[in-house]
Amino acid sequence: MGTAKEGLLSSYDYLLETAKICLAIKMPDGSTELIINQNAKSKIDYIRNAYDDDLKLKNNSEIQIVSYMFYE
Repeated sequence: MGTAKEGLLSSYDYLLETAKICLAIKMPDGSTELIINQNAKSKIDYIRNAYDDDLKLKNNSEIQIVSYMFYE
């Protein structure tokens, strides 16, 4: 089984560029922030560069994508 990041990216690859994305982000204070983005492609490009294999933000490991959903 691959990493969490590989799972997210392969889910996106399956839907191609028609998808929108909703992310649940765990913040340093323990709260969860929901992000809804109409342009999944730009968000995926950002995630590829900014997050590690465990979906933790590279420059602040206390910030992590804990759940995601793609939709059309």
